Amino acid sequence: WMQYQWLGQISTAERDRMQRTLRTAAAQFANEFDSELSRTLISLQVDGAVMRDQNWSAYAQSYSKWASSAAEPRLVRDIWLVDTATGTPLPNPLALDHATTIAPEQLRIRKWNDQALTFEPTEWPADLASLRTTVASRFIGLQVQRSRGDLPGGRRTESSSFISSDDDETLIAPVTLFEMPDGAGAPKISILGMTVVRLESSVVRETVLASLASRHFHGNDNEADYRVAVVERDNPAKVIWESEPGAAALVTSSPDATQPFMAARPEQMIVFARNMRGQPPPPPPAPAPPSAKVEVHDNVVVQIERANRNGGGGGRGRVITRGGPLPDGFEGRWTLMAKHRAGSLEAAVAAARTRNLLVSFGVLLLLSVSIGLILVSARRAQELARQQMEFVAAVSHELRTPVSVIGAAAGNLADGVVGDPQRVRKYGETIQGEARRLGETVERVLQLAGIAAGRAAAARTTISASDLVNDSLSGCRSEIDHAGVTVEVSVADD
Repeated sequence: WMQYQWLGQISTAERDRMQRTLRTAAAQFANEFDSELSRTLISLQVDGAVMRDQNWSAYAQSYSKWASSAAEPRLVRDIWLVDTATGTPLPNPLALDHATTIAPEQLRIRKWNDQALTFEPTEWPADLASLRTTVASRFIGLQVQRSRGDLPGGRRTESSSFISSDDDETLIAPVTLFEMPDGAGAPKISILGMTVVRLESSVVRETVLASLASRHFHGNDNEADYRVAVVERDNPAKVIWESEPGAAALVTSSPDATQPFMAARPEQMIVFARNMRGQPPPPPPAPAPPSAKVEVHDNVVVQIERANRNGGGGGRGRVITRGGPLPDGFEGRWTLMAKHRAGSLEAAVAAARTRNLLVSFGVLLLLSVSIGLILVSARRAQELARQQMEFVAAVSHELRTPVSVIGAAAGNLADGVVGDPQRVRKYGETIQGEARRLGETVERVLQLAGIAAGRAAAARTTISASDLVNDSLSGCRSEIDHAGVTVEVSVADD
């Protein structure tokens, strides 16, 4: 009963441990995937100063550095750069409505050529055509000149290093030019264009997702073996990837763990966000020195830092999200679902508990059988000891009788009690017969010992019952004569 209760407590603790382990594995899976996307987007994002100076050799160095350090360089299929057409002046966005800052016709798109090391003009791809009228025109040309990013009328603007697109293969990042004046003026942030990174879907599914699932959900231990599926967050019926054919149908019904992912990680991204509530901004603070940190409104906290390579002034700043609500796209487009192969974690724990109970009670049964065998062995040892004592007593009797006869006859001869030659001969025959009997007894004892030790085999012979009886009487003749009795023998012929 104590073992039963103990195994129940162990099973409960094991279930909690497995649940924590599974949640941790799911979180690590999502974090590694999203971190890889974030690193890719950060590394391939065109810098504002690079775009302003058309310094494509600097971008080529960034591209080469990413390609040499990326876990899977085949992850990226194409890199596009969206900006305004050459010669098109940028209107002042502070004087215009944000949605009409840039007309779609004023936007151009260029594709990165890693051989020529430059962005080459090209026609708008059909799958990126919607970018001209939606995301791109929403951001390009935007300028934020006040420290809190406020626009007239209490409107606040937004630009983000991760912008949600219409498909799962496109990552979009603004090309942001951050200018921090040397004096006490307010910083200015301008969005010159957009970097569009197209992912290779087959590499994402067959290499990246499969590798992460193998690393986090399929270990050598059977308890770490799960069925894994990745589905769209808003449409779970659409399967992005599954660990084996049919796994998604088994997992999505009642998963043991779910984890949203496929989004940039805020702690790794450069973000400038707005207050979506549209409330009037508080009064701007006093101008801060170049190295100061400027915090914005309570809904989204933004930190602006002055930094350059030498640690002094005059360098570019960076804008980092520290808290508050996240822009659209950060919640994750995909959902990871995992389920234990036993059917569920509960079923796996129940099976393990049953197995442990069987092993435990099997051990108890084995102990009980062992105790029974010990008792049987002890009884057999006692019986064997009794038989050995009886054997020793019988052999002692067999030896004592001829020794007594030989001793008595020899004593009479030595004392000269017998002088008649006829009687002397009779005494000699008696001594000879008892000596032969004594030798046969010793030989039988030695033969029995050899059989018990396995050194000899028991010899089977046929003897006459009447001879056996007469030989036994001859051996006891002295006791019969001493007792003064007469023994009658009757043995049938058969």
